[in-house]
Amino acid sequence: MENLSCLSRRRVKHRLLTDRYSLPPCFGVMLAEYPEQTGTRIPHTHNEFQIIVQISGVIRFTTDRDFILSSGDVLLLPAGTRHAWSVLERGKTLQLLLSPGLPTDYPELRSILVPAATRLSLAPFPLETFWQEIILEEERALPGTALLLRARLLELLARILRACSTARQGITARTHDGIAKTLDLIASKYREKLTLHRLASTAGLSISRFSALFRALTGQAPVEFLLAYRLERARELLESTDLKVYEAAECAGFSSLAHFNRKYKSLYGHPPGARRKDA
Repeated sequence: MENLSCLSRRRVKHRLLTDRYSLPPCFGVMLAEYPEQTGTRIPHTHNEFQIIVQISGVIRFTTDRDFILSSGDVLLLPAGTRHAWSVLERGKTLQLLLSPGLPTDYPELRSILVPAATRLSLAPFPLETFWQEIILEEERALPGTALLLRARLLELLARILRACSTARQGITARTHDGIAKTLDLIASKYREKLTLHRLASTAGLSISRFSALFRALTGQAPVEFLLAYRLERARELLESTDLKVYEAAECAGFSSLAHFNRKYKSLYGHPPGARRKDA
């Protein structure tokens, strides 16, 4: 599935299940383990529709925008999408290849074939357990193994289909002009002091109405969404620049380093400078 030069010579472990089993509707199923600092040198494309399920670790995919995938995330990549990737934190992915023209036995799955790169979330589905069960069954190679593998993969595709449907509903709802303006404000002004009152005013709604509508559309309260957005921007700066921790925090809109450190560790499970020290 991947035959590309990498940023590093460190070993990438691949396990291609479809070398041994027929697993329709997937004609390519790969389990891959990536060390840090691996990735593609140049953007490339695939002739197939690709689904990347992030089991663990963190990988950045770049199309016409960046997608940071962590455990529980799924990236849908239409055939012909020009993209590159780099591993930010060692981890594992399950990759599925679908034909742009799905077999007629699976009409529902056509909804997964989105026209542009799309990130979804499968949380709280236990992907690590799913990964281990797939590997164990493949290694046992007993009568019925192909059927069991196919059943588990169909379950995964069904969950992706539901996540895709939920996301599509959210995108439709985001045409609400006021919320769209607020999301644009956060994306462009997250470094500034953005109060709940300012966010609601931008949407042209009362604070209570705005908060309820925003949570319904994004799954998060406005303040939680803004915090997560700032933390993600800070993490990107720490991973891609030589900025000091307090500088990255300031650039991401945090006025208190102690607050930033506490929230960063709460979200990512380690202090903001930990990975640099490990490196």
